[in-house]
Amino acid sequence: MEQSTVYRVPSVEKAIVILEFLTNAENACSLRDIFEKLGIAKTTVYSILSTLVHCGLVLKTPEGLYMPTLKLTAMGIKAREFTERAFLLRPLLEQLRDKVGFTVFFSVYENGEQIVQDKVDGFSSVTFNAYTGLRKNLNTSGGGKAMAAYLSPSELKKVLDKGLVKLTDNSIYEEKAFLAHLEYIRQIGYAIDDNEGEIGVRCVGAPVFMFGGQLYGAVSISALSDQLPLDEMPKHAELLLDVAGNISKSLGY
Repeated sequence: MEQSTVYRVPSVEKAIVILEFLTNAENACSLRDIFEKLGIAKTTVYSILSTLVHCGLVLKTPEGLYMPTLKLTAMGIKAREFTERAFLLRPLLEQLRDKVGFTVFFSVYENGEQIVQDKVDGFSSVTFNAYTGLRKNLNTSGGGKAMAAYLSPSELKKVLDKGLVKLTDNSIYEEKAFLAHLEYIRQIGYAIDDNEGEIGVRCVGAPVFMFGGQLYGAVSISALSDQLPLDEMPKHAELLLDVAGNISKSLGY
């Protein structure tokens, strides 16, 4: 059987490894930090860094330390928009909607809040008020809770500092109970909103991650409670986790 040939350029691979190292570092790095921790020859690291500085992707400080520039941020934003909207996100959300028949949402996390980024209406005559760009607290929806469960301690503190809202009698709005609920979500891998944001509506959400394992957002489905029984949640969650995993892969996870 014919095997495909993969062409690799070692210098390009090393440049990518160095960029990944710099973007994951908490502070600017010295030349020694980089070549010792990556195991790449000092002269090679220096040559690649010089090229990256020349291209505007890396900044060399007056102290001789190296750090990524905002040019990488701009490139990342463009790549994210291109991937999500043009080729990946919408088709995956539509495929999920076609399988379950319910309304599908994609939300992103930003500064302690959930932002609805995309919505694919289900086949039911019932429509949901959530719209693209809507900002929500994280504690009253499946997508929001799925995100909250996987935030870093500092980001979770932002969520708690903004306050947990009570929209229905089912809302989990006390901090101690909410933190215990997040631990349960981490155990099963997905979150359920059982009439917590609106009476008569259930939702299930799964987290989406990006490069470095950082939380990015969540995929969720919403339906009337009688259309989405609790005993069917695991079946729908399995589909959600599959879609969330595919989106995470596209984001470098």
